[in-house]
Amino acid sequence: MSDISALRSQQYYKIQQKNQCQSRINDIDRKLERLKAAKRELTSDKSNAKTKKKDGDSFPDQLTRWEGDKHNTYISNTDQLSGYMDSYHKAVDNALDAVCDAITSLENERSSQYGLLGSLVSAI
Repeated sequence: MSDISALRSQQYYKIQQKNQCQSRINDIDRKLERLKAAKRELTSDKSNAKTKKKDGDSFPDQLTRWEGDKHNTYISNTDQLSGYMDSYHKAVDNALDAVCDAITSLENERSSQYGLLGSLVSAI
């Protein structure tokens, strides 16, 4: 009778482990959904920033023909804006890299949990 009781106890423990593992997988899937949405948004922001920078770089030549204070102010402002755009583009790129790294890490963790889940199901 104690053998049956020990086996039932082991089975109950494995079922609990399986449920915990499935719960971790579900948590990972929710995190991945949020990260993938953030990745899409950052990718869009990066593309928009690149387009706006190109638009600014190809501003009509006639405006650069100004002379005096207007010309100096225009050149100063466009140089400053270009620097801000470069900084923004780098920041978005760094954020995108961080999100991609987090996605890869979670996908690896999910694969590991699925491996554990398979072994627990086999043990039950």
